[in-house]
Amino acid sequence: MKDIDLIVANVTRTKINFGGLEIPRGQRKSVQVKLRTDGNQEQQVADFLITGSPKSPDQNQQNCFGREWLLAMLETHKKTNAWLKRSTKWANKFVKRHARSVY
Repeated sequence: MKDIDLIVANVTRTKINFGGLEIPRGQRKSVQVKLRTDGNQEQQVADFLITGSPKSPDQNQQNCFGREWLLAMLETHKKTNAWLKRSTKWANKFVKRHARSVY
C-alpha cells in the first residue's frame, strides 16, 4: 500500500493501548512514519501518523504522534529502544563516512 509503513494487527482478546495508540481487539490499523512533517498534511493516508517532528497545533488529532511521544515510548520500552538502536546503527556509520562528500 502506497505511503503505508506498517500494518498493526491486534490478535489478542483485549484492546491494545500503546501510549494512546489504540487498536481494538481483532482489528488492523495502518501506520505511516515520517521523519518530518510541517503540520500542513493535505490528507493523512494511514490510521496513525508517527513523526519525528514536534507535534504542531494543526496535528492535534488523536491519531497523530509527534517526537515527544516517540521519545517517551522509547524510554518506556527498553527492548524497543535497543532494537531501534541496533536497526539504525548502519545509518550513523553511513552518515559519518559520507558526510564529508556532501559538504
